[in-house]
Amino acid sequence: TTNATGSFGFLPACAPADDNFQAYYEAVASAPVLEIDMLGADHFSFIDDPNCGFECSACPNGTANPAVVLTKTRAYLTAFMKAFGDGDLSAMDVLTGARMNVDVSAGIAQIRTKNGF
Repeated sequence: TTNATGSFGFLPACAPADDNFQAYYEAVASAPVLEIDMLGADHFSFIDDPNCGFECSACPNGTANPAVVLTKTRAYLTAFMKAFGDGDLSAMDVLTGARMNVDVSAGIAQIRTKNGF
């Protein structure tokens, strides 16, 4: 999710719509790019301790299971590093192949690619 508003109405947005990952994806001019959107995740779904006190209460809670978000995010990041750091292109299956299609079909993630990713 974008977390385009703060939880309490008077706080600034956690991830303003004009300055979040989706805006970054749109702004990439020519580089190959992959966007993975963890559906239902919020700004703090990606930290190990989602009960981090006031800071975590400042953003709306997402609907995604934080354990699933963390597990899948780690798998995606590991696959990216294997594919582009180690040259193990079999890891691309996790990012854009059959394994990602399972997550997309399950409503866990959605992806967009452009510029030949």
